[in-house]
Amino acid sequence: VQFDSPVQEVKLQFGSEEYAMEKVGETYTASQRASNASIYNLKFTDTSGNAYLSDLYALELLRDESPKIEIQGLPQFSSFEYEDEQILEFITVINDDYAVAEAYIIATVSKGSGESVKFREEKLGFETRIEKGSKNLELRKRLNLKSLKMEPGDELYFYVEAKDFKTPKANVGRTETYFSVIKDTTTNGF
Repeated sequence: VQFDSPVQEVKLQFGSEEYAMEKVGETYTASQRASNASIYNLKFTDTSGNAYLSDLYALELLRDESPKIEIQGLPQFSSFEYEDEQILEFITVINDDYAVAEAYIIATVSKGSGESVKFREEKLGFETRIEKGSKNLELRKRLNLKSLKMEPGDELYFYVEAKDFKTPKANVGRTETYFSVIKDTTTNGF
């Protein structure tokens, strides 16, 4: 806040608490982390020692929502013949009410079957650069299953996850799980 005449002291009254405001140049500043709705006002003393109170102001907290994520241009299940190109291309649209901190793909490849099945998980990025602090992102991915060392009969499970900047613990949003398989040409269906 700024005053049009000199003052001796300025305090921020936040609920039942008082905080001294610091003078920086011609401006008085203070900050306080809000954890619930409250009211606040300013209390100041002029150079003659007279005390004044400002009007009361309401502080309302809005719930920080998790990022909303949608994968476009890709069916939830896809399969490839071994001879096929084995590429998944899609766009991920992410929206957050304040800002997106990070976004990534969690991909799990399963190899084998029955008791000998093995899983390998990887965290993958996007081709599109993520503008941290953006509220709306449109991220592209071209995922080559051969680069994941997939073979006939292997399955890929993946989802996209995004986090916002909420502290102390970020909100996390994620998509449904998407599946892709390379058909096993050695099995016969009788």
